[in-house]
Amino acid sequence: MPDWSYHGIFKPILSKLPSTVAREFIHRGMSTIASLPFGMGSHIINFLGREESSHLLQKKVHGIEFRNPVGLSGKIDPLLTGTKAFSNLGFGLIEIGPITLHNSERFTSPIVDWHKRNIIFPSRPESLGLEATITRLAKLKKKQPILIRLVGTQGELEVMIQALDKYVDGYIIEEAFPELIPLTDRPIFYLS
Repeated sequence: MPDWSYHGIFKPILSKLPSTVAREFIHRGMSTIASLPFGMGSHIINFLGREESSHLLQKKVHGIEFRNPVGLSGKIDPLLTGTKAFSNLGFGLIEIGPITLHNSERFTSPIVDWHKRNIIFPSRPESLGLEATITRLAKLKKKQPILIRLVGTQGELEVMIQALDKYVDGYIIEEAFPELIPLTDRPIFYLS
């Protein structure tokens, strides 16, 4: 979204709404623009955000080719409502997730403390669940590598990897489960 429209028009209105409502309004609006027919939407998003990056920034890591080292965190778009638009903004990779086997019952807003300039995210991950994630990924025209952050037990992770493998380039998992490696030829990155 261009800086002039956000600060002048949208920020005064959106700052009065709960953060998840404001976030979803922006993401759905951007995705609506990105969905315009005849490729017009991606051209408009590209014009607003510029997606080009120098070939000097390209890098290959574990068999995945990245156009640049800038990625979009899954925390920015946990419900995947803006992913179609974000894929046109020139990121080197898009992280999806955290994804859990089942969706979160209720999404809670982060707590924003404007005085301390601090954001506290809810302890339970905001997740669409596996089924809805697959539905949204199937509609996405992939322009950059997609890494999916998975959260769950070893058994849940096995189910999710088998279901998601054809949509992604790699996985991010919070704890090491060596038993998962034979399930996929995609790289698995462990957070430590």
